[in-house]
Amino acid sequence: MTLTGPGSRPLAPRSTALAIAIPIFAAWVLPAAAEFMESPRDIPFARLEENVRRYIEVNPRDPQGPYILGRLHAIAYAQASEDLDDVYPGAEGSLPGMDVQSPTYMPEAERAWAEAVRKYFDGNEPGALSPEDRAKFDFLVANLDLDDYATREAAQKELLAMGIAAVPALREVLAGTGLSSEQRARVQTVLSTISKPLEGARHLREAIAWYAKALEIDPSHALSLLGTAWCLEEGGARDKSIDAYRKAHRAALEEELARAEWSHYSGGWHGSVALEAGERFLALSGTDGDATERDEVAKNVARLREKLKTAAEWITPILVPLEPVRTLSELLDPGRAVRFDLDGDGAPELRPWIRPSAGFLVWDPRGTGKVESARQMFGSITWYIPWNHGYEPLSLLDDNGDGRLAGAELDGLSLWRDQDSDGISGPGEVLPLAAWGVEGLSCRALLGPGGPWSPSGVFFPDGETRPTFDWIPALAQEEPIE
Repeated sequence: MTLTGPGSRPLAPRSTALAIAIPIFAAWVLPAAAEFMESPRDIPFARLEENVRRYIEVNPRDPQGPYILGRLHAIAYAQASEDLDDVYPGAEGSLPGMDVQSPTYMPEAERAWAEAVRKYFDGNEPGALSPEDRAKFDFLVANLDLDDYATREAAQKELLAMGIAAVPALREVLAGTGLSSEQRARVQTVLSTISKPLEGARHLREAIAWYAKALEIDPSHALSLLGTAWCLEEGGARDKSIDAYRKAHRAALEEELARAEWSHYSGGWHGSVALEAGERFLALSGTDGDATERDEVAKNVARLREKLKTAAEWITPILVPLEPVRTLSELLDPGRAVRFDLDGDGAPELRPWIRPSAGFLVWDPRGTGKVESARQMFGSITWYIPWNHGYEPLSLLDDNGDGRLAGAELDGLSLWRDQDSDGISGPGEVLPLAAWGVEGLSCRALLGPGGPWSPSGVFFPDGETRPTFDWIPALAQEEPIE
C-alpha cells in the first residue's frame, strides 16, 4: 500500500521501489578500490543480495534489480582486489604472471591448482615430494617473506608453475605434514593470497552476468552498459570494454544532451553516464580508434562537461526529527554553514546544515561513532549504489517486506545528532537508534514539493510517530505537512 497525502504524490510502492535514477557527478563505474572513502567491507552484502533477489522474483521485468546485484558484485570484486594489493603491492588485482586477458581472470590451470591447494592443505590424500622438490618448495615459500618485490614476484611465478607440475606430489607439503609452525604459516599466506583472485574472479563474473540479465530486459540500460564496460576493462578485455563504453555513451547521450535541468528534483537526481562512458572510451581507444568517431565522442564529452558546470552535487541524506515537528524547515538551520563532505567527494566544503533537534540517519555497523561523508548516510549513493532517494536503500533492510524496519532489521543503523553544529561527529553524537528511543522506521515515502518524505517515518514506543525527510540541500524546502 502506498502512502498518500495533500500536496504530495506517492513514490513507487515496494513492487517498484528500485526505480533508480542517477545522482549527479557520482562515478558509476567504480573507482580504484583504494579510493573508496568508507570501507565497502561495511556493506551488508549478503543481506542486500538476498533482498534484491527476492525483489527480482516479484519483479522479473525490472532491469534495476539485476543492475543492483551487478553493482554489488563489482564492489565486492574491487574490495578483493584491494585486499590482494595489500599483500602484493602493485599486483592490481592479479597475482604476478597471471593472464588477465579475459573476464575469467585466471588461466584454467592456475584456477584448478588453486582450488586443489585448498584441498591439499586440509590434508586430503597425502602424497610425497621428492627431496629436490621439497627443498625447492621451502626456498620459494621463504622468498615470499623478503622485502624485494621482484624476488617475491619470481617466487610466486615459480610456486604457480611448481603447483601445476607437481600435482599430486605437492599434497604432503601443502597438507602441512612435517612442516614447522613457521612453514605452515607461510603456506597459509600462499593460500590466502591465491584465494583473493579466485574470490575476485567470481565476483567479476557475477557482476558481468547480472549486468547481462539487466540488458536482456532493457538493452539500452545505460548503467548496466557502463558497469559491464568497467568489468570488462578490469578483466583485461580491452576491445570488448571499448565497445561497451561506446554503447553506454550512445544509450545515454540523447536524453542527457536534451535535459533542460540537472539540479532540480524531478523523480531523481541525474548524472552523466554518457560523459563517464565517453571519457573512458577516449582513454582506451587511443589513436587506434576511428578518428571520426573519436572526434564526435570528444565533442559530446565537451558539451556534457559544459552542461554539468552548473549542476548540483548533493547526496541526499534522510533526516530524523528528535523533537516533534511538522515541516522540514523546522529541522534546518538557514543561518549556518558547516564544513562537511555533504556531496561525498572526499573534500569537506561549507554546506547548509541542520539544527541539533534533528539527526542524520547513518550506517555504522561497527559502531565506530564516526561519520566523515554523506556516503555513510541514507540517500542517493548509499553503499556506493545509485538510488532515487534514501528510502530505497532503507527498503533493502526490510527483510520481511512489511514496509518498516523494526527489531533486528535496525541493526547497523544509527543517528548522528551534531549537538554543537560543527560538522564533526564527536563523542556521544552517533548512537544506535535505540539510544534515541526509536522503535522503528518506515521505508515508504511520498514525493512532496520539497522532495521525498515519509509522513510516519519514525516510530516510538509510546505510539508517537514523526515524519522523516530525504533532504535535498540544493532546493528550498518550506512546504508544510498537512
